[in-house]
Amino acid sequence: MTEKERKEDRVKDETANTRTILVVEDDEGLSRLIAKHLRKADFDVAVANSGTQAIDRIAGNPTDLVLLDYKLGDMFAAQVVEVFNERQFKIPFVIMTGHGDEKIAVEMMKSGARDYIVKEGEFFALLPSIAKRIFEELQNEEKLTQANKALEESERKYRSIVDNALVGVYKTNLRGDILYANRALSIMLGYESPEELMLYNVLQIYKNKNERNVLFDKLKKSGGIDKFECEVISTNGDTLNIILSATLAGNTVSGVVMNITEKIRLQAENMRAGQLAIIGELAAGAAHEINNPIYGIINYAQLIADESDGDSRTHKFGKLIIEEGNRIADITKNLLSLSRGKTNEKRPVQIYELFTNSLKLTKVQLKKDNIIIKDNIPKNIPAIIVNPQEIHQVFLNLIQNARYALNEKYPGKDNDKILEISCSKLLIDDYPYVRIIFYDRGIGIPENILSKVTNPFFTTKPHAGGTGLGLSISQNIINNHDGKMTIESTYGEFTNIIIDLPAEKLTTKNENKDTDN
Repeated sequence: MTEKERKEDRVKDETANTRTILVVEDDEGLSRLIAKHLRKADFDVAVANSGTQAIDRIAGNPTDLVLLDYKLGDMFAAQVVEVFNERQFKIPFVIMTGHGDEKIAVEMMKSGARDYIVKEGEFFALLPSIAKRIFEELQNEEKLTQANKALEESERKYRSIVDNALVGVYKTNLRGDILYANRALSIMLGYESPEELMLYNVLQIYKNKNERNVLFDKLKKSGGIDKFECEVISTNGDTLNIILSATLAGNTVSGVVMNITEKIRLQAENMRAGQLAIIGELAAGAAHEINNPIYGIINYAQLIADESDGDSRTHKFGKLIIEEGNRIADITKNLLSLSRGKTNEKRPVQIYELFTNSLKLTKVQLKKDNIIIKDNIPKNIPAIIVNPQEIHQVFLNLIQNARYALNEKYPGKDNDKILEISCSKLLIDDYPYVRIIFYDRGIGIPENILSKVTNPFFTTKPHAGGTGLGLSISQNIINNHDGKMTIESTYGEFTNIIIDLPAEKLTTKNENKDTDN
């Protein structure tokens, strides 16, 4: 490739990454200020001062996002959106609203708005971050679309394999002895040759032996089956999802087998992407609904603190309410990390500081439940590079989970009703990390659901006892901190949660690497 061609490719990439935002605001002074703040964030911005101008502008110019004022001089936002729909302008839009119009703005979200923002407070500062978030969401939705296309392509390839007979072919007797197998089937199951596969009985291959009985019952009734899904075990111990056809003729059963493991995996990924999109919508709604009353509580607590003596219990309680209210407000913001994969600013924090704050909030409950806390936090443990609010949230969740597990196993007082918290230094790929371990001797997690406990909405607690989001959020936070969370458990005996997080020296090492480059 010539230098000229490389320059042309760079220009194409830069053009592809340019995001155009149309600001629709009838207050010309305000629209200029909005455009100014967005341009500082490297967005390409155009302005329209009426709904008519906006419609005409979009008809002739590409636009990636519209910031639409709810009340315009010539029409309402709903009317503008109605024209967008009539003309099939599929452009995401955000509603800008004055104080008191929030309920109407939320109604606009039901009509397709990506979000709304009130024109007060930190309005100008929030606009670029909202625009960036929406573009990230659009990018994730595009990835989901691509995943769907990949699934369709997988199915197309799957049909092509069937058409070209590149599938497993078999014949067995009624006892399950394999009388014939083609090479495709032996490769599928991991055998060296069809001859090696024919040394086995099919009952040794089925993961669930009862599935062959189900297959035979259906064959006896109909004589043939087109699509029978089941699981088999390959020679290396992997579970394969297969779909087979079978025909019963005298004392033999014959048919074809197809491996649909990859198809099942893609379907699971597609479903998870959909779940995460739903979580993102729920998180955004929760943040809007929770923040309003929380800020009211914080304001009243501030009045209590201001109007009471500085050394009084009332003043101290007011300050504690303010502190916890701000923590709740931060948590509502962190809920959005499920869909955005976004982390806030990180800094070096001492482990002991995080544990002290977490135990301060839970010690009353733990003492009431007769839970014994044993902590081993050496003084020479280096600081970890984290957002303290988010890791504090993880620690609180793990402590509450341990409390639930211990109460399930020991309803009353017991010498083994213990939660042990420890940490140590270690190296991972020559980088310093801190390992934090939460070990409880509670009820534990059954083996069959251990791999599911970090899935969104999956919970081992009874109805109304948990949302199933705690461990999912915790794992998401740890991953966003370049860490790792591992869960070990034996049902009825213990649960051991191991968290590895980068230590303070990791940042210095990375910065040196960047400098060297």
